[in-house]
Amino acid sequence: MVKRTLYDGRSIRMSTGSCADRASQWIQYYAAFELVSLLNDTSKTLTEVSDLMNFENISHFSRYVKKTLGKTPSAYRQKQS
Repeated sequence: MVKRTLYDGRSIRMSTGSCADRASQWIQYYAAFELVSLLNDTSKTLTEVSDLMNFENISHFSRYVKKTLGKTPSAYRQKQS
């Protein structure tokens, strides 16, 4: 059975965890898309990109990039140039 819940004026289909899973996947996709866009903009330093992505320190940012893209931020930038 599918439940319907009203949220922000829209009806969102909810079933066991699937709505939350899709939302989580969308957020991860959007963050990765934003990350790639910012890393491709070489006018910004890696520290600026880290700040724009709201990381508190550069080491957390570097680990996130490595996990997400499979490369360190600087290695990703070198490969793109």
